[in-house]
Amino acid sequence: MESARSAGTLLAPAPVSKLRDDIAVLRHLQELGVPAARLRAIDYADTRPLGDNATPEGRAANLRVALMLHER
Repeated sequence: MESARSAGTLLAPAPVSKLRDDIAVLRHLQELGVPAARLRAIDYADTRPLGDNATPEGRAANLRVALMLHER
């Protein structure tokens, strides 16, 4: 799982709410039967924005979770 959250400046470390979001998504996937060993969360924060953080629309575009599936 990859996620990005942005509000104009780099955040280090990730805010507690961001960590809580990641944990909630990982737990849900585990409840659906995905083994924990096959899951990982990566926070890209401001390093990979989709939108311009100077606008509300751009910030909204940057609040996302992306799931990436890899073949073994």
